Amino acid sequence: MEELKKVIDLKALTDKEISSHGISLSSLWMVKDLKDQVHGPYDTETLRVYIFENEHLFENTKTYNLESVI
Repeated sequence: MEELKKVIDLKALTDKEISSHGISLSSLWMVKDLKDQVHGPYDTETLRVYIFENEHLFENTKTYNLESVI
């Protein structure tokens, strides 16, 4: 049986990746964990798949869209 991950290890997008792929703020997400550590930004689909595969890591986090903070 595979051991559950203990930390969010999803690679954040760089400014260059965001720009070159034309990703809008409405498609970018940040995650804040219990220790107030901020992770991201992540695109919608990548984060959705990662959360589905690692739901236990997101039970006590706050996820917010970058468009909502401007």
